[in-house]
Amino acid sequence: MEMNRKTKLDREGRMSFAEKVRESGIECEMAEELMRSLEPGLTAETLLEESHSIRIRLQPRPGWKLSTMVFSRDGLRRLAADPKRKVKVEYLARDINRVGRFRRVYHYPRMISSHLQ
Repeated sequence: MEMNRKTKLDREGRMSFAEKVRESGIECEMAEELMRSLEPGLTAETLLEESHSIRIRLQPRPGWKLSTMVFSRDGLRRLAADPKRKVKVEYLARDINRVGRFRRVYHYPRMISSHLQ
């Protein structure tokens, strides 16, 4: 059975792997750039691409609690287009390295909670 090439979807309505890679190229590139700028020896175990985020599972490491980093695709696209990207990536790397010792999950951009009374 031949698939409809115009829609680039399989018969279950999912995008092909090649199309996902093209679509998520900028986001994955930014996530990889952030990973390269982290502490030496910190390596990703798995990378899971979800519709709105990229989830990176890190290898366990002594003295390091951080096990998962979740990057919003929209946030990564905005970061990629930002003229001050290099400075922001350096800041994010410092922030991740700082919180990695006491937090299990890191979200980018950070979730802001407001307490309204």
